Formats: sequence, C-alpha cells, structure tokens
Amino acid sequence: MKIKTFAITFILFLTILGFCSPNLVAQPIKIDSSKEKAKAILAQAQNSIRKNKSINGLNVIFDITGQINSPDLPNGKADFSSEVELSILFPNQIYQNAFSDYATNQTSTTSILNNNNFSEQLNVFVDGKPMNFQINDGKSAEQKKNEQMLKLKSDAFWVTFPITLDFSWYQNLEFSFVGVAETNTGKLDVIESIMQNGSKVKLFFNNKTHLLQIITRTWASKATDKSVERKYYFSDYQTKDGVLFAQSIVVEQDGKTIEERKVKKLQINPKFKSTLFEVKEK
Repeated sequence: MKIKTFAITFILFLTILGFCSPNLVAQPIKIDSSKEKAKAILAQAQNSIRKNKSINGLNVIFDITGQINSPDLPNGKADFSSEVELSILFPNQIYQNAFSDYATNQTSTTSILNNNNFSEQLNVFVDGKPMNFQINDGKSAEQKKNEQMLKLKSDAFWVTFPITLDFSWYQNLEFSFVGVAETNTGKLDVIESIMQNGSKVKLFFNNKTHLLQIITRTWASKATDKSVERKYYFSDYQTKDGVLFAQSIVVEQDGKTIEERKVKKLQINPKFKSTLFEVKEK
C-alpha cells in the first residue's frame, strides 16, 4: 500500500514539473550544424596560420600585374603593374599608397582613413610629367568621399582577410558549411556567406593543412545584369612574424587570369609613425 501511494505521489510530482505533460516538455535547442561546422573550420584555419597570435595591425607591400579591358583602349586592353603599400591599425586607421603604371600614363594614389576623417590624393603622370586630372561625373564631393572610403575599406578587407582570417573589422559575416570539394591537390572544406552588398563569398580550405586555397566571389553586374564570378587562388605559403601567409595570389574572372599578386613584405603589429594616419585638411 505504501509502495502504491509512493508511486502515485511520484507521478503527480512529475506531472507538476511537466515531465508527463507533452505541452510543458522543454524543447531541445535547435543548432544549425552547418553554421557550427563552418565556425569550427574557420577557427581551425585561423589557428593554423596564427597560432592564437593577436593581430592589432599590419603593414604589407605587394606587386600587382594584370590587364585592363576597355573599349576606350587602342586594342581594347592594356597591361598594367602596381606597387601597393597598405598599413592598418585595426579597425579604423588605414593608410594606402598605390603607384600604377599603365600603357599611356602612371598614377599615384594616397588614401588615409583615421576614424571618421578621410582624405585621398590622386596624381596622374604622362611621360613622367604631372597632369591636371579631374573627373566630372556629376557627383557631389560628399558622394565621392563616401565612395572612396568604402572602396578603401573594401580594398583593405580583401588584402587583410586572407592574411588574418578575421572578418570582424569590416564585415559582419555568418558562414555556413556547404560541402567538400574534390580537387587534384586533395579535399577542400567549403564554407560560404552573403556579404553586406549582396555578393556571395565562398572559402575553400585544405582539410588536412587547413590552409586557405581558394576564395570565390559572385555578384550581379550592374552593367550587364549577369552573374560575375571572381576566383582567388592562394599559394606559396611563407611565415613572417609568426604568421603563415600566402605570398602568391592569382585572380581569375570568366576563366581568364586578370591579376597576379606577389607579397614582397609583411610586418605584423609594426610600430607606425604617429603622423602616418594624419588626415590633412585641403
């Protein structure tokens, strides 16, 4: 009798707690396994190149060689070469200087972002002589400034992200695992995300070394309303200041190589001159 009474009491107790009521049973928390796996892949890749090293800033100098296609050019295309120096104190101090040599002229562009202050100076040279060059596109000075700032941040992101694998400074991305790609160099774990401008980015990591091998970017062209895909191939990994980085980057679009980049110098957490990020009023 006592056992029966105890059993009834225990069942009532469970009922009060909700264990015997389907309406009150706690539902398990749903975890998106694709997002969790993507986080794990990215974290493992980041640790493989940084070994938990904290990166607050960097200086990188690299060469770019490539080809410009335009109907305004004599043969519809022209080769170019650039040397770019980028210095960053994350997240809001950026200095970039680029000197480019084209078929008909040379340009020198210096862009500086210091928190909310920004300046950009463009100089154009023909046969070594400076030219008075201005673009009259009907845009206000404020519009041009905002576009230049966005471009500088975008340039900085695409240079620094493959080196650091940290997107938090300039992009709010959430990656998902989408599968494994089979290549002649091995299997690659693939994760993807949608960027703030609506373009899709995919990262391909070697699932043994965890090194970044390929980035693809896909977006809709405003000019043609067609999908455009650009691929970045990373190779020749070197170690500098405790960070493993790709020294060679090949950029393809529409199945053709449009750029080749070679990193000549990389410094992690360098000591910058206090005047480097000064924005001078015009």
